[in-house]
Amino acid sequence: MKKLTFISLMICCLAAIGLTSCNNDVEYKGLTNEQKAEAFNTVKGSYKGDLIYPATNPSNKTDVTDTLQISWQMNSDSVMTIRNFPVELLASNITNPELAKALRKQQPRDWKCYINFTQVQPVTFFINPTLQSFSLNYNDKDHVVQIAMLGNDIYSFGMYDSSKKMMQMQIVEAAVYVNGILQRGMLKSAVPFILSGTKQ
Repeated sequence: MKKLTFISLMICCLAAIGLTSCNNDVEYKGLTNEQKAEAFNTVKGSYKGDLIYPATNPSNKTDVTDTLQISWQMNSDSVMTIRNFPVELLASNITNPELAKALRKQQPRDWKCYINFTQVQPVTFFINPTLQSFSLNYNDKDHVVQIAMLGNDIYSFGMYDSSKKMMQMQIVEAAVYVNGILQRGMLKSAVPFILSGTKQ
């Protein structure tokens, strides 16, 4: 497992908060269309890297994350696509064991996310992952299960280091809906996923 503690993840969050706070100090009103185009031209393209997610290691209690290879595409100044996101990871913190078991059987899928650029130098942006819907059968009944992530939020963001051609992003699993009804207590806690990779 990759040894990245949640303290490291919080540093990433604080960095994003700091950047947006600077914008607020000057009555930030959003980027112009020209500035959004400039930001997109800086980051556009394909990326490959690591998906870092919460996990336990029985032999090392300080090791609280694991990694998988992941790729994504910056499609436009408002959309990006995460390729073959491993859906089974969304089940790890779900408290209903039957639902979690059914979700783990789902195949990886491309995940469309809306983005909103907030700064040009360095490029930063909020991420709004689309709602993911699954037709699952558990407890001998068919259900429509939807996983919601935080969107346009200081904890759902991305940053790009143009000198290293490196992008780092965080998205957060936040809620579960079953047949259109929010399931309170279905998640043990919000679940962060970190994507860190370089432009290809």
